[in-house]
Amino acid sequence: MKNSRLVNRRTIRFLLILFGVPLFLAYVYILHVRPALVNQKCHRKNEIKDHSIFISRELNKRTHLFSNDVQPGVRGKELTFARTLPKRESVSPKLTEVIPPDWRSNGPDNMGGRTRALAIDMTNDNIIMAAGVTGGLWRSTNGGVSWSKVTGSDQVQIVSCIVQDTRPGKTSVWYYGTGERRGSRYPGDGVFKSTDNGITWTQLPSTASNMP
Repeated sequence: MKNSRLVNRRTIRFLLILFGVPLFLAYVYILHVRPALVNQKCHRKNEIKDHSIFISRELNKRTHLFSNDVQPGVRGKELTFARTLPKRESVSPKLTEVIPPDWRSNGPDNMGGRTRALAIDMTNDNIIMAAGVTGGLWRSTNGGVSWSKVTGSDQVQIVSCIVQDTRPGKTSVWYYGTGERRGSRYPGDGVFKSTDNGITWTQLPSTASNMP
């Protein structure tokens, strides 16, 4: 009796393994593998379709207006046109040579300091702001012919950037920043603001460091 029961159990296990494993593999294939293969096949079909559409469009560009035939001699016309284009050797040397710019100093030339920022009023190009390190901020109203210093003697003279508020109705508002961050011995003291188109300036208290 014991031997027969043992044989039956082994037989049942064998049958479960024999039929269970294929069923499990079929389940995995149907649930996971087959959808992935179908998606991949559809993607390839779409790629082929897109490529066919691209080729069709390119051919239509060269197709005759009243027929479905490619225009005869299109390639020859392209080569003929290419031969009419100027070559490097035929271009005048005057067009290829580098002409050095003609620079002249417009000042201010009575104050030291590297020029770090330059801005032109978007509403009047005769108004120019020039800022320098240790030189303060200067303003011109005649296109740079003459300049007037607009930073006060009690204000920071280390100006490194300047910007105008370009919003409608706000163009008379300007800001300039002070100090150089790295590699310099000239620290700043925040941001200054002008509401009268750069004539007078006041410090924004929230940006003051009181370090210089």
